[in-house]
Amino acid sequence: MIPCLYEANETAFTTLGLGELPDALSCVVTSERNGMMSLDMEYPTNGLHYSDIAIGRIIRSAAWSKSQNLFVIQSIDYSIDGIIKIYAPQYCCSRLASAIRFTSLENYTWTKGEAATGDDVHDILSALRTNIRPQLTALIDEDNNTLILPVVFRGGYNLPSGTSVDVDWGKENPTAFEVVQAVADALGGEILWHGNQVYIYEGIGEDTGLEVRYGVNMTALDAETDGEPYATAVVPDGGTAADYVSADSPGIFPFYRLAVADLSETTAAAYLEESQTLRTSIKVQFDPYGVANLDTDSKWLQNLGLCDSVIVVHPEIGLKQEAKIVKTVYDALTERYESMDIGEVMQDITDTIAALVRGK
Repeated sequence: MIPCLYEANETAFTTLGLGELPDALSCVVTSERNGMMSLDMEYPTNGLHYSDIAIGRIIRSAAWSKSQNLFVIQSIDYSIDGIIKIYAPQYCCSRLASAIRFTSLENYTWTKGEAATGDDVHDILSALRTNIRPQLTALIDEDNNTLILPVVFRGGYNLPSGTSVDVDWGKENPTAFEVVQAVADALGGEILWHGNQVYIYEGIGEDTGLEVRYGVNMTALDAETDGEPYATAVVPDGGTAADYVSADSPGIFPFYRLAVADLSETTAAAYLEESQTLRTSIKVQFDPYGVANLDTDSKWLQNLGLCDSVIVVHPEIGLKQEAKIVKTVYDALTERYESMDIGEVMQDITDTIAALVRGK
């Protein structure tokens, strides 16, 4: 898709605006699960619309294989080589990140009442947007023309009446962007940015069944075994020395390690047994165009997207586990992914990895 440039006050996007940018040297969109979506573009100073590119103007571009999106130019870097570098966050990301919810509280509890609309995402964020400045509503002039689009919140949740949702953003005066992230976390959902609309669904991806396999299409793997959660003694939240419980031995460390934990839904013995199992965290990168399954249509590979699930396979370390795509880098000019990152895979393969390392 050829990116297209628009005035900052464009609201319809039904025309080509200021014009298409066919001479862009590069145009890459980076998307992170429940995080920022942004566009990076390189454009020549002798390009057709170089003089039209300005901070605040909007670029419409393919954002990933399934959609287009709107991006607001936030910065322009100039260099002596005749190429400018443009950074443009997605429209809602840009607007929410530059607005603040003024509050001394670090959290908010929303309870669904009789006046609920049936769209809990809309209702929660309607309650939270009251103290947000600048406001996220539309700006209409005296002739009833829309000057600024509203930020619209929608979602796929309709919880039972009386349900409470605890939203925790963890600081005073959070940005509106942080508030939306906190709502998604509270609901256990995933954010979809689309134009001036923010959606939060239980999941925005699909279970693809595609394998990301070592030696085939896996391009990088980082594994980390963290001993920080390892505990051989525990005290419940709010407890005293009298509530101290320890394991029979200090385990792998030369001393006991104490944790303070919520034991309301478990026992001290069960907590200690679980906390003495080391876990290895794995982060994987892969080539979405590598041949992973001979019976998989290549078009299906190209339709992968953010938050889709794939199966990570590494026979040497005994790994075979489903995981989500948490970051994509998409070339909007060639309409192909440059890379995809898979999030942390937690699996008890610590002894296997250690044995492999010792054997090298």
